[in-house]
Amino acid sequence: MVKVVYGADSYYFQDGNWYGLSRGRTRTDKSSVYPGNNTRAPLCVFPDLRKTALSQGVDPALLARPKPDDLEDEITEEKPKSRKSRRAKKKNSISIF
Repeated sequence: MVKVVYGADSYYFQDGNWYGLSRGRTRTDKSSVYPGNNTRAPLCVFPDLRKTALSQGVDPALLARPKPDDLEDEITEEKPKSRKSRRAKKKNSISIF
C-alpha cells in the first residue's frame, strides 16, 4: 500500500485505485475533492495524486494498475451447447378428476 499526502489530506493507493485515508486538521487545509475515509477518490484527482506520489519518492512500478487476465482465452474457448427442453403442448381437452 502506498500512502501519499496531497494538500493536507492523506490518500492511499491499492488495487489500481486511490482511496481517502485521513483529512486535514484545519478547515482551510481541507480540499473539496476529499471523498471520505476508505472511500475511492474521484478520477479527476488520480493524475495529481500520481504526480505527488512520484515527487515523494514512490516507485512508479507500485503505481501500476493491475492488468486484467487474458480475456482472449475465455472468448475462444468453446462452451458446451445447452440442450433446449421441449415445451409441453397444450391439450385442447378438459380433464375431470
